[in-house]
Amino acid sequence: MEVSSDDFKTLVQGIAEHAAKHYESARAVRSAATSVDDVVDSLKSNLPNDGEGLNATVSKMMEDIVPWLSASTGPRYFGLVTGGVTPAAQLADHLVTIHDQNCCLSTAPTDSIATRVEHCAVGMLLQLFRLDTEVFSGTLTTGATSSNILGMALGRQSVYARLGVDVAEDGLCGAKPVVVFADAPHSSMMKACAVVGIGRTALRMVKLGQIAVVEEEFRRCSEEGKPAICVLGFGEVNTGEFPRRSREIAALCRKYNVWLHIDAAFGIYARCSPQYDELAAGLELADSICGDGHKWLNAPYDVGLFFYRREHRTAMLGVFSQDAAYLDPQTDVQDDNKVHPMNINLENSRRFRALPVWATLHAYGAGGYREIVEANCAFAMFMHEWIRSEREVGDEKYVKGGSELYEVLRPTCALNIVLFRGAKGTRWRNGDEAEMNKVLKERINGTGKLYVTGTVFEGVPALRAAISNWRTNVAADWQKVREGLVEAAL
Repeated sequence: MEVSSDDFKTLVQGIAEHAAKHYESARAVRSAATSVDDVVDSLKSNLPNDGEGLNATVSKMMEDIVPWLSASTGPRYFGLVTGGVTPAAQLADHLVTIHDQNCCLSTAPTDSIATRVEHCAVGMLLQLFRLDTEVFSGTLTTGATSSNILGMALGRQSVYARLGVDVAEDGLCGAKPVVVFADAPHSSMMKACAVVGIGRTALRMVKLGQIAVVEEEFRRCSEEGKPAICVLGFGEVNTGEFPRRSREIAALCRKYNVWLHIDAAFGIYARCSPQYDELAAGLELADSICGDGHKWLNAPYDVGLFFYRREHRTAMLGVFSQDAAYLDPQTDVQDDNKVHPMNINLENSRRFRALPVWATLHAYGAGGYREIVEANCAFAMFMHEWIRSEREVGDEKYVKGGSELYEVLRPTCALNIVLFRGAKGTRWRNGDEAEMNKVLKERINGTGKLYVTGTVFEGVPALRAAISNWRTNVAADWQKVREGLVEAAL
């Protein structure tokens, strides 16, 4: 396995040249790969007895794998909610692999500074989202799903503790079932409820905007001695919409001892801009908060964000802490710099994912993220208005009415997601609408000029474009996106 320094340097230089070309061509390449079936057949799936060597393997990767990857870091990739990777985050992530730190123990400065970097990054994130660092603490996870699992586990521990039950020690056996109130939750909440033992059937769908109904539900749980958790979604996955009465719901949660978890995977970034921060009003009232770094932060996969109120630190440690003879003991549970990250998280083995987070925040600051959010939202609203209206909007070279081809499913664009489908009267609405929607999606993605994903909203097959890449803006990207939309629909 040993390779000479010169040979390794040559290979590294080749990868560096590829990285530079990839950066330069971000707007020129197709937004999605073409069919990969033929290439997949050429890959080895059986473990060889004798490997083919480093040089041959690097060549194989560059020839048969890399060209068939999607352009998910590019400015016209609108699938799921996918950020790109800022230059600072990308360079930092190279260093993460080179130095391969395990961020499980707070042993700095005697061992590694890595966990201190994570503490700094979490503090900067709290400031970015305007959450009081004296009130909130946090940790980095592998993604929003893991963060929601942390939120459900911590909420479960806390609401049962009020009934004198220590679930982490004694389990749920014999305890009254918890009720989880939610309104159109992300699917990861179902997984979180299943993983922590609450169960998917514990989810009770309630229109959280109907305050009188919510209070009656909370009161009933309180009178019956049932533990309860309320989940608010900041940024609904299909529409980007927010609950309108979050502060009132938070007040009811406090009144009836209901744990408030806010799933703000991408909606949390509304706090970066004064134009949109009111949408996320009440975030600071949550007990626990889920965010995602590989969405609008434009950090590389995999980075999730989890914040919780400091008053719940004991419960957090009660769920996730552990002792072993070969691990340094946890001596101070109040000082963030001395709390072992593995004791407030799922994993013991933790990648140094904090470095790209710290680097991108250090490089661009709050102002840089305000610009990203505002440019992305402007693009989404521009696209929404082009579809919605037949009149020309803005500069003629960018826009011409698109309502003869498509229609939007919401009257306004709440944040950064455009929800649309083929227009009524077109072939995309004849016959099996679900199948035709799938074909339209494939045609759009097949143009290579943009990439969108399919969905179903209120029973209606639709398409969604989520704008969350640091590069995306109207001036540079709209013309090609418009061309792709028109080409696919005709």
